[in-house]
Amino acid sequence: MKVAIHQPMYLAWQPLFSKIASVDLFVFFDDVQYPRSRDFFNRNIIKTLNGEQYLTVPVKGKSALRTISEIKIDNDQPWQRKHWQSILMSYRKTSFFSQFKGGFEDIYQNKSWEFLCDLNVTLIKLICNLIGIQTQFKVSSDLDLPPCKGIEHILNILKATEASQYVTGQGPGSLRYTDERLFKQSGIEVVRCSYNQIKYPQLWGDFISELSIVDLLFNCGTNSKNYLMKLINH
Repeated sequence: MKVAIHQPMYLAWQPLFSKIASVDLFVFFDDVQYPRSRDFFNRNIIKTLNGEQYLTVPVKGKSALRTISEIKIDNDQPWQRKHWQSILMSYRKTSFFSQFKGGFEDIYQNKSWEFLCDLNVTLIKLICNLIGIQTQFKVSSDLDLPPCKGIEHILNILKATEASQYVTGQGPGSLRYTDERLFKQSGIEVVRCSYNQIKYPQLWGDFISELSIVDLLFNCGTNSKNYLMKLINH
């Protein structure tokens, strides 16, 4: 069983979907502390006629040392309408927008969201379904694990999911939370991945990399999975 673990991100960037597509099981890491610094848990970047634009979901209680699963959205701000209008204006002329817009329209216009994690997980699952990624999903807080942190927490998740391989990155964060000796003792191989920059057709001028997955999806549609698999190196 090849397993990856990662926090649920908002309209996540494309390499996260490359990782999801390369494993049998993906675990949403929702029972770790939500960072107080700026990150991509509640925001991401799309490409517009005028260049890059951040879409940010307003949240409450960010500084209260809460877990990701506990973070609530500030629905006093009309973020859903604004985000949908930005996506609509930026991507309605792409080749696959009309084919894939329905699920997003439902999320942004017909549903209400209390918790950021629920929104992010729903979006990731929707996008995987549209792209044709058949990876299974679990949520770490549903695994009923004993309280623990850091490497021990990750190792317990991998044991609970009967992982034989753990797919992770090569950045400082990934290196800090993987002790290959400990993983080997538990019969788990650490597989480190890196990412290429792959160009694909985009609207609005010169190519921009490291955007939200929606940029790839609406521009490339059914070919998105092929691009994602070219992005990743094991």
